Amino acid sequence: MAKAVILHTIDDVKHCVRHQLHKDAKLFSANVHVVYYLRYHFEVKCEDLCSYMDTQDYLGIEMAAFKASGLLLDKLDQKITPILNEHLDLAVRYFNPLYSFTGGRQLSLYMILKHCLSLMLEQNCFETILVYEGALGPLKADLKAFLIRIFPDNKFYIINYKKSSEMPTGVVISNNDIRALGRQLQKNADNVLNNPTLIQRGTTTKNVLVFEPADKLIKFLKDKNVYYLELNKTKDALCEYWINQDIFSIDDNWPNATFFQQDQGDLLLFLYETLRIDFSKNIAQYLPLLYQCKNFHIQNFINNVYWSTPFVNGVGALLFEFFITNGFTRVIGVQAQSTFFAGQLLGAYFAVTVFNRCHCYVTQGATQADMKILGLDEVGNNTVVSPNVEVTKQFESMSLYDNRVVVDIALFLRTTKSFLQVGYISACVKVQERLLEYLKDKMDIQIHIVTDEQPSFENFAMLTMLKKQKNITLIKEGGVNNYLKKYAPKLFFMDSHLALTNDMLWKDTVLILLKDPLNVFYGRALEALHKSIYFAGNYHELECLLQLYFEGKLDKKQDSTYLLQFAKHQNVE
Repeated sequence: MAKAVILHTIDDVKHCVRHQLHKDAKLFSANVHVVYYLRYHFEVKCEDLCSYMDTQDYLGIEMAAFKASGLLLDKLDQKITPILNEHLDLAVRYFNPLYSFTGGRQLSLYMILKHCLSLMLEQNCFETILVYEGALGPLKADLKAFLIRIFPDNKFYIINYKKSSEMPTGVVISNNDIRALGRQLQKNADNVLNNPTLIQRGTTTKNVLVFEPADKLIKFLKDKNVYYLELNKTKDALCEYWINQDIFSIDDNWPNATFFQQDQGDLLLFLYETLRIDFSKNIAQYLPLLYQCKNFHIQNFINNVYWSTPFVNGVGALLFEFFITNGFTRVIGVQAQSTFFAGQLLGAYFAVTVFNRCHCYVTQGATQADMKILGLDEVGNNTVVSPNVEVTKQFESMSLYDNRVVVDIALFLRTTKSFLQVGYISACVKVQERLLEYLKDKMDIQIHIVTDEQPSFENFAMLTMLKKQKNITLIKEGGVNNYLKKYAPKLFFMDSHLALTNDMLWKDTVLILLKDPLNVFYGRALEALHKSIYFAGNYHELECLLQLYFEGKLDKKQDSTYLLQFAKHQNVE
């Protein structure tokens, strides 16, 4: 009997093997770490579901998903927001600020998962398909509901082995009327969050609110009264309130082809249902914080709000919306490491994670012309990109670390998450495997591997493979910044652009960057980077560059154009 098993986590693997479910079955997973864990720990083949999708097509799919979800969110804000504001005594949008990023990423996940599962079913004939229970994307949609809705003609048997103690606990009061609940939450607003803290008294009457992290922002606010708000200081609620979903009633013809391709309308409708569930569960938890900031603003008249890390979902996104739309406050985003590449990379998400979270975004290097290339010249009527001013990241002097230990090669290998968690396909894992295989015989050189977070079997597929390689050292602690304070690699390879924010790379080091089809540099940033680093378009090009380096034929590039244009510390005032 032909049988398929679809797994999602390392725990699923252990359960599957323990109960012999993998016997006489073909295994699949959208989590590349599951694929490698089964291969290296159990010598069991598992097919990567994401291999049915060409990563070269991913960028176009993501663009289409963000556009379609944006139209859906506009429709929801037009239809439902006026009703909510009437009863909640507010004047904000809800759906665009809460879901412009997570909704787009959620829909792109649905599109890719439908494509991959459809091809899997077309190319195989299974009598039984076992699927481990799981959640989809940042909004944690129900996988079982997705399969029933999108594949009604297929029978999937769901495996759920979790004990009840692992399930969510707590008091939930469901089916609340938003009108009565709004009045109740408004009365209790001051009991859920410590008021913003006054951390600096200025010489003017201007009041400024700074969102976490604040340390790098307050240095240039010397003459202003600065308040600091930490959203993680909220008090635990005694219970959760879920509102009645009747407010989301829709007509039978919506959504339709005006939103999306006709054959993908089922995905947009499923996204709508995902948003409806998430909003109904969470909006009552957000409202007290929103009311409290509204009251604080009425009492103190906040002139400016500053952030260096934008909130793209949850209550922080709603607070940004309140200050952006209140007609009095000016919201200013200031470039930091988390937003460093906005204006340098092609992608659908910068518009909804950075540029629509402020009136003015203060950055270095990116210009309004760059936004036009991205199609972001109409991000918002109030959004302004200001070129050639300070990056909040303070670049450190190389002279502080003159005693660094010289290393032959350092490899920055990015950790990754399951596609079902984040809706993002990593293109680098296969290159990582081939690279380690190529370097395993280089016993006469010192090789370090550094990652962007603590590596584990759940986020770093190469962990098992590395245990068998004696000539390569995995530096487990500290990340790139701390690593480069201790070590001075002669060659530094990056399979992700994230390490480029560290200025210590740019002196006396051969730099190689693997091109990422999902994060594509363009324009002036790409031109400047070509002067200072080598690009490898694929593994074959990477191996050729490494071979030239070992033969002493790969010259160092010393051009500092990129560093000066996009990353040099200047006066923000």
